[in-house]
Amino acid sequence: METASLSNMIVLAFALDPLDIVVLATYFAVVVLAGIWSMRRVRNAEDYFIGGRRFGKFFMAFTNFGATVSSDGPILVADQTFRSGFSGIWINLFWIILTPYTWMRALWFRRLRYVTDADFFEDRYESRTLATMFSVFAAVYFSVLISVGLTAMGDSIVGILSLHDSFQGVDSHSLFLLVLCVTVTLTLVYGVCGGLTAAIITDFIQSLFMIFLSVVLIPLAYVQCSGMAGIRQSIPDHLWDMFGSAQASAYTWYSVIALVFLALAGLSATPGNMLVNAAKDERSAQIGVVVGLFVKRFCTLAWAIVGLLAIVLLHQSEVAKNQVYGVMTMRILAPLGLGLIGLVIAGLLGALMSTADTMMVAAGATVTQNIYKPFLAPARSDRHYVRVGRVVSAIVILLAACIALNMRDVLEQFKLTLSLQLVFGPVVWLGMFWRRANAKAAMATVVLSAIVLFVVPKLVCYTSLATDPRYLVETRKAQVTYRSQVATPYDVQRGLASRVGETFSFTEEGPSVPVYFTALQIDEKGRASGAGFLRIGIVLFSMMGVPVGQFSVAALNTLDVVFSIVFPFVVMYAVSRMTRPQSKQQLNRFFARMLTPVTSKSQTEDREKLAHNIERFDEMRSRHLFPNSDWVIEKPDKFTGYGLLIVCGIAALFIGLVWFITVIGRG
Repeated sequence: METASLSNMIVLAFALDPLDIVVLATYFAVVVLAGIWSMRRVRNAEDYFIGGRRFGKFFMAFTNFGATVSSDGPILVADQTFRSGFSGIWINLFWIILTPYTWMRALWFRRLRYVTDADFFEDRYESRTLATMFSVFAAVYFSVLISVGLTAMGDSIVGILSLHDSFQGVDSHSLFLLVLCVTVTLTLVYGVCGGLTAAIITDFIQSLFMIFLSVVLIPLAYVQCSGMAGIRQSIPDHLWDMFGSAQASAYTWYSVIALVFLALAGLSATPGNMLVNAAKDERSAQIGVVVGLFVKRFCTLAWAIVGLLAIVLLHQSEVAKNQVYGVMTMRILAPLGLGLIGLVIAGLLGALMSTADTMMVAAGATVTQNIYKPFLAPARSDRHYVRVGRVVSAIVILLAACIALNMRDVLEQFKLTLSLQLVFGPVVWLGMFWRRANAKAAMATVVLSAIVLFVVPKLVCYTSLATDPRYLVETRKAQVTYRSQVATPYDVQRGLASRVGETFSFTEEGPSVPVYFTALQIDEKGRASGAGFLRIGIVLFSMMGVPVGQFSVAALNTLDVVFSIVFPFVVMYAVSRMTRPQSKQQLNRFFARMLTPVTSKSQTEDREKLAHNIERFDEMRSRHLFPNSDWVIEKPDKFTGYGLLIVCGIAALFIGLVWFITVIGRG
């Protein structure tokens, strides 16, 4: 492979089909113009960071769809279903179980009325130190989160371009660098200039591209597979399982539940929660967020179907990691022309940028409002803070590009984002509903969780323990036997049968991973050592006599997740019990926010209503589910209660639809 210079790569890009170039050029022009137009509407910091709190249900739906659907979605789901069967859909579909939380989250965080997530720590815990620590965490978190999409999008577009005649012989790293440069430049231009307003407007445009990206391959690939008969003939029944086997799959029912609780434990502290404050009222926030996420669920199903169709059309040995979508695109769409390749590339770019723009603006807001403004420049104009926010946003997207360039592992980057949230998750969860939660407990939780879950596990990799043979063992490779199978072309391809239709049996061997470390590395002398992170929870369970070495991969990961979730919550609860809560006046002020609805009336009226409720907070106890306790949980009104039931019903129906598809697939 030859290494091409960036200038040569740009010249090569113009060798794409003319229609593809026209589509991409039009897309780029619209995105840049949206940023310039939005820049002229920014009058103050609130306009830039949260769009002036003026968006209704329609735009909130599209911005939440765009912000939560990054390019790692289609790439990761298609890749996992291609390699693991239909159960691979759970790498993304597990979020459907959290839909009820999403309905309530929009209500809670819109009522808090903050500009940034870090404002929560300063208001609830009266701690600027906690707010500062969270601001630093948010900048790092956003960089890692954006890098997941950058890596996935880059790998997939590289898969498309590498199959194009113009890019034959060009090494993948150079292609990846070109895609990265174009994406970062575009995102900087419109996101940094226009702030959240530009992000929301372009998210609407890019959401349309993403919906197109999700469905365009399915009908064409379905025809190439010779319809349902060809699909059933080519895909073995066990690959249609909704959950994988406990012995050989990473997607068992209990590992999916563990993934749900891992996400739930940290979601309250996910940087970007306060973006719901761009909505003009709480109902716009709730409906917009949930509608956007249900659209995403249908896209997730479409991505999984693409992965399954790829089993019929592609050989696993021919497809590199994370390039299933790209290879399918070239195989299905390239012969048609019509600018479809350009549309798919635009869709992948849009999927990434619709997340990156929102995240980097949120990071800029958090760092500017909670570090720069209070500590470095407390009395400057709004225009000055907007400029600083733009600089911080630019730094975050550039840091994300560096992470993507060096890490290049979508699945591990995704898992890291879920784990990072656990440091602050319990602090936010208990702080929102429990009056005893206090600043000392919050600080202890953040510090101890960071040390126990991240710092110590990383440092151990540089000690003698990392080379101790007792801690270098791997999980047993469990075996699952499938008897009396009717051979499909997929089975013949893998050498399991000599011809299609032959009856055979085969044994599938499950994966094996290190028990005590997240990875093992081998040096030039062939010596193994622990790498990544030490699994502290697994070590503790082992010391208690639990036979962790006999566990399957799914069971081991589930056990590890249990410790990671329980530890920070136990610390937060125990220390809160042993220390004094915040002052009654401060607690009343905070919980009055949580109990005061946000309507579409003027902000002046809203402030007056909030001030009135703060003064008469004790009169609001009748609205608590537990009025005589320290738990402040509001009785849901009819809109929230019925809405929650409807949301749960739709989520259940969707899971039923997924199950029904597996039944159809088996025939």
